Amino acid sequence: MISWQERYTRWHALRVFFEDPATWEGLAAALGMSPPLRAEYEALLYGTDGDVCVPLWASAALDPWGTLLDGTTRDVILFYKKWGYAWTDMDGNPPDYIGQQCRFLEYLSRCLIPLGDGPEAEAYQDFIAAWFGPTCRAMTAAMEGRSWSAGIHSVMEELTAGLSDAPWDRPLPDMTGFDSFAWTRGPAILPEPPRTTTQTSFGDCGKKCRTLAVVQEGCVLSVRPDTEYPAKRFTGCPRGARYRQTFLSARRLRYPMLRTGRRGEGKFRRITWEEAEAFIARAIRDTADLPESRYILPGSGVSAVMRGDRFLRDLLSLTGGYLGFYNFYSCACAETVLPYVYGTDVCGSSEEEMERTKLLILWGHNPVNTLWGDGFLSHLEKAKCRGVRIVVIDPRRSETARRYADRWIPIRPSTDGALADAMAYEIWSRGLQDQAFMDRFCLGFDEEHMPPGTPPGLSYRSYLFGEADGVVKDAAWAEPITGVPAGDIRSLALEYARTKPACLMPGLGPQRTLCGEQNCRSFAMLACLTGNVGVPGGGSGGYPNRPGHPVPGYTPREDPYPGRIPSFRWTLAAADWERMDGAEGLQGVPRLRSGIRLMFSIASGMLMGQHSNINETARILGDTDKIRTLIVSDLFMTPGARYADLLLPGTSFFETENIVPPWNASDYLLYNAPAVRPLFGSRFEYDWVLGAADRLGLEQAVSQGRDAAGWLRCLYDAHRALEPELPDYDAFRAEGCHVYGSSPYHVAFSEQIREGRPFDTPSGKIEIFSPRLYERGDSRLPGVPRYVPCEEGAEDPLRGRFPIQLIGYHTLRRCHSTFDNDRFLDRVDRPAVWLHPRDAAARGIRDGDLAEVFNDRGAVRVPARVTEDVMPGVAAMSEGGWFTPDENGTDVRGSINVLTMTHRATPLAHANPQHTNLVELRRAEGGASDQKGVHIEANKRSFANE
Repeated sequence: MISWQERYTRWHALRVFFEDPATWEGLAAALGMSPPLRAEYEALLYGTDGDVCVPLWASAALDPWGTLLDGTTRDVILFYKKWGYAWTDMDGNPPDYIGQQCRFLEYLSRCLIPLGDGPEAEAYQDFIAAWFGPTCRAMTAAMEGRSWSAGIHSVMEELTAGLSDAPWDRPLPDMTGFDSFAWTRGPAILPEPPRTTTQTSFGDCGKKCRTLAVVQEGCVLSVRPDTEYPAKRFTGCPRGARYRQTFLSARRLRYPMLRTGRRGEGKFRRITWEEAEAFIARAIRDTADLPESRYILPGSGVSAVMRGDRFLRDLLSLTGGYLGFYNFYSCACAETVLPYVYGTDVCGSSEEEMERTKLLILWGHNPVNTLWGDGFLSHLEKAKCRGVRIVVIDPRRSETARRYADRWIPIRPSTDGALADAMAYEIWSRGLQDQAFMDRFCLGFDEEHMPPGTPPGLSYRSYLFGEADGVVKDAAWAEPITGVPAGDIRSLALEYARTKPACLMPGLGPQRTLCGEQNCRSFAMLACLTGNVGVPGGGSGGYPNRPGHPVPGYTPREDPYPGRIPSFRWTLAAADWERMDGAEGLQGVPRLRSGIRLMFSIASGMLMGQHSNINETARILGDTDKIRTLIVSDLFMTPGARYADLLLPGTSFFETENIVPPWNASDYLLYNAPAVRPLFGSRFEYDWVLGAADRLGLEQAVSQGRDAAGWLRCLYDAHRALEPELPDYDAFRAEGCHVYGSSPYHVAFSEQIREGRPFDTPSGKIEIFSPRLYERGDSRLPGVPRYVPCEEGAEDPLRGRFPIQLIGYHTLRRCHSTFDNDRFLDRVDRPAVWLHPRDAAARGIRDGDLAEVFNDRGAVRVPARVTEDVMPGVAAMSEGGWFTPDENGTDVRGSINVLTMTHRATPLAHANPQHTNLVELRRAEGGASDQKGVHIEANKRSFANE
């Protein structure tokens, strides 16, 4: 048996090795050992290399998904306490960090000597067997074969030989110089009892859920939905079941870092928060003379009341301003064009209205996956049970179609307007239109109701009946365009016209095409033509944005720089800014004097994964002559984070207090309590914004004397003045949720229809013909909502080279790009491309084969899901996959935005056309995939059944 001095020296050396590089270098010299290279060391301890993730914690070593602060961590802490060991902060690491384990073994070796054969010796051996041994083996296995780890390997082999029994073959140093030499054994420490906290993920999910986390010793032992809350039931989902594994992960960013390699290489070095704040302040100061060169990327990873980007806007405003943005990727076309029709984009009714209709047409709407608010699916379920007939129009037989539809009508992407035109003709030609409604409320549907002075032949009816071009827009005309059989078009049109009331409810998918604005106008036109606007059980044809309880939040101060760009056009403003003018969506100024030079990305997937044409975006981000400084705050080394010049670790909802409002004006408000302290050196963005502001002499102006907790209270109290039903703030925090006793019941436009109140348009009517759009003179956006073929649409000649139309879809596996780092959730929906059997057979592709999807923008290699649940000529891939290129640049993770376009935007909103893409497919080299069974049914297990 080796001596206690040898054992003590080894554990001290190991502890120092994992605790501090500078101290280790001195000790290594005293022990006659060569320290590892500093870059290797930092990659291991600090996560400075985006390609390196080694399990340095017992919980991560014992959990295949690398979870931190779980039951294993709790058990380690309880073991510490049993033997009187008070663990100390070790660079923010969880207490089961291998360095902390070494420190505990150092404590045992120093303070429980002689160990003998009693319980102390058993504790020593038990700890090594249960936690230290597995951690060490997992760590060394993860480093095996990696060239960067050679120096670390040599040191570890010397220090851990036999873990405890191999003799120490080096001269023992003077142990009185060890800081631990003065340690004494402490009494047993009482464990903390478990407690329950309320958690609410503040990602951009349509259904915000109140969950309960059981926490003990700073560890999250379980997370489950709160099913007992009075009057409200928040159900679970596959993503929620994986909250702990996703967010409390060994792959979290740990400390502030500066780039050392090329942009995108993912190589960094650790710096202090003070250095990071000074870097930010300097970047802001250096760009103060060109406010248009500063830009904060849109992002929704923190969809809550306290958001760091709001206060960063204040700081930039106080130092000259910044280039702003308007609209957002999700609904830009709808929110921009619907005011031209109705005078507002708030066109939805209360969800209960689905139960009052007789026919519900969900057009490009998949609420089973998009989770459109808290109560949407329950009311849809009730409508189904009451016998409401449900039709789903979608190129893909979506999860909503499979679960609820009486009829699925597949349609070619971007041809929604042609189907709407043909339905309108079939209705009008049979005299089934609601003439009285249109006569009273609508402008421009026929020649008799056109604005004075408009040239003849421009009405919608003239277009439909071919009075200008000789082409009647009937079902036979639409069939070859849409791929919908003429008989199906006629039957749907007649059913919609004859069923009273009927609700046409589009989702946001059809407006994310190059003809997105026209599609929105077409849906509204059909609702008007059949008189379903403003009546109970009807629908306006606008997307289901409805009024309700206001949402609390912080409004940044006014930006002194007036220039704004569409959210989708930031790459143009960075790389080709001389082109930015009014025609490209620039507002507030005629031209830019500079491109984007300083860009911030806070909790945003838009930097790469969620923005179109990833390869082009990567080229722009990699050019340091364009965007000269890129500052990113995130939780993980995402594809975009790899391009940061300064990379900052943010906090998850487990570590941050916040107030979380739901989507779609739902009738509740949630409180999120911090369950654990921030991991490693991570910080909520508000804190570093204040640090940078302090260096610019503006801390007081930004904070107004409040920390983050003070702002939450202030913003809640201000909101309570609008909603006096809310309890006081302390009561709200204690309860964790407030469900409003009543919510306004709303039938969209019922006041205008019932009381004759004018619409908020220039004419006071619903503008089927829009004089404002007509006067623009843009052929892509004419005066009436007629079908306009678009680039890379169903009729583009480019289909000779790329014959397949590619669309994206939302999946329960991810919330946009969030959760893609948790590969366990691939069981819900594996990366795959959906392909019709006819298209697959023509290319020699079988179900489960690796398929390569490609166009001139890039290539993606994923397994094929050959299924009749997607129409011929169309392929579908889920959105949100993290860009993962192989050595040839081909993505292997199903990142659809490798293939989507950025060179075109929609004509009015200048929005993203991410469902308008032409591609080709081929069977990839290597043939069959090792990911068989890609068509696994969605995992519907709740938390409780995990």
